[in-house]
Amino acid sequence: SQLAAVLAVAAETDGQCVSANGRLARETAVHLEPPGAGMRLRLPSRRRPVHTAILQLDGAADYALFPPSAAASLASPGAPLFDACESVVDPWAVDVQASAPLRPAAPARFARLEHAGEVLLVPEGWWVASLAVSASASMWRPWVTPPQLVALARFDGEAAEALRAFREGLRPRRPIGGGGVGGAPPGCTVQDLAAQLASGAGVAQGRRWLKEVLRPGSAASPP
Repeated sequence: SQLAAVLAVAAETDGQCVSANGRLARETAVHLEPPGAGMRLRLPSRRRPVHTAILQLDGAADYALFPPSAAASLASPGAPLFDACESVVDPWAVDVQASAPLRPAAPARFARLEHAGEVLLVPEGWWVASLAVSASASMWRPWVTPPQLVALARFDGEAAEALRAFREGLRPRRPIGGGGVGGAPPGCTVQDLAAQLASGAGVAQGRRWLKEVLRPGSAASPP
């Protein structure tokens, strides 16, 4: 009965939102910034169908936001970054507001949070940067609304499949025991050795195989 009630709630949109936001809560981050410091312009949604809620905990900070239409001009003007979801553009720089080459394709929107408890909701696909007016403490976390649930589920599924394919690519099932090297039977793979060691069966034999595989110049060692 209690389980049925829980399942009924989980099947509703509100219950699914609570579940999704609970999982995303692990990405919550608290930012502490002295006066004049700030967060580089970034895409907090990281191309996922989620919003970002910024809660001001203490102090005051200014926030600059750019719409999705400015994304192409924010990506890497002049200086590419390792993270494609960050930008070298400084929204408070004079040249950004006035002239090229670092002028975004759309103007920035500015907001100030100066009281504890104020919240700024950054919509999906929007870029945001912060600049502390005084010593500032803020909490950033992803936030999912009902219209995003289906898209988020699809995104998570595609991401999981891409990760699985990537991991499989790192573990090719290449035979290493074709000639009975080190006592390994023909067709033995690295996964077979790992299974031997993990199961505790034939540990000594598995170690001998692995030692032979890793020995430089071995016929079974990788090219």
